[in-house]
Amino acid sequence: MSLLTCAGTADNRGFTLVELMITLVIGSFISAGVLMAFTSQNQSYIAQEQVAQMQQNLRAGMTMLIRELRMAGYDPNGILDPLDTSRDPITATATNNITFRMDDPANPGIVKSLTYWMSDGDGDGDNDLLRSENGGTGSILMENVEQLEFFYTLADGSTTLSPSNPRDIRTVEVTILVRAERPDKNFTNTASYSHPGGTPWTVNDTYRRRLLGTVIKCRNLGI
Repeated sequence: MSLLTCAGTADNRGFTLVELMITLVIGSFISAGVLMAFTSQNQSYIAQEQVAQMQQNLRAGMTMLIRELRMAGYDPNGILDPLDTSRDPITATATNNITFRMDDPANPGIVKSLTYWMSDGDGDGDNDLLRSENGGTGSILMENVEQLEFFYTLADGSTTLSPSNPRDIRTVEVTILVRAERPDKNFTNTASYSHPGGTPWTVNDTYRRRLLGTVIKCRNLGI
């Protein structure tokens, strides 16, 4: 008898409609907060990943350019005749391209000609840093290159973007401005990037960028 009495007096009312609505509202606020936090962290991760990739590509391409340009005129076998202008160590110069020659360390006694320049190598609408050997097809060293500048210091100490006589070159200052692959809608870039050749490069968009410059002393020139 006592068991039936206890069962009959149990509270079976459950939740009211107001309680359910309050629970749903609180739950929606919590879900929205979690979603906002996830979205923010995901966007931050994507931005950091783009910056890391951009910097890695920039340094890798610049390292190769520095190593090879520093060897311009390397001639332990005397094959770059100093009296023959057709065999000058540096054969072509411009603001954003350079061609130079040296004795090929892998094949002593054979001249290797290298060209670095900026162009749209893969046809995606964005310029790249290209490298070719002996006039061959260029290979892409670095993508999304917005600016490439070669700034020359001559034997008399003067500087120029376009040397009249490549034999006068003693150092080359290389400056490269690269851009992230995709825009970042939460970022606005209005920076002004300085370079030795003239008016700073200004931008106004949502792309992240990195600028890297270095002075390369051509130690085999002017000897």
